Amino acid sequence: MLLERDRVEVTEELRMSRWPRAVRLLTDLIMLDADPHAPYHLEIGSELIIDREAWVTSLHPVTVHRTERPAATAPEDLVASEHGDEEP
Repeated sequence: MLLERDRVEVTEELRMSRWPRAVRLLTDLIMLDADPHAPYHLEIGSELIIDREAWVTSLHPVTVHRTERPAATAPEDLVASEHGDEEP
């Protein structure tokens, strides 16, 4: 979706989709934003867009941004248990 860009507006993609596809896309984007290892941030605007003739009749502007989010580090106790370094 982003290819070589640092941000992409997905509002029109959501507007042109039917509800099931729009929900799947938005859910995937929210999950990507929540992943501490993924270098992406989801921005959902506060403006309400209403289109009575579209499949998705109401939504907010949605933009995906590429970030320089550092990889999350695992908690010390998880790292120790994975390597068998635990004390009995």
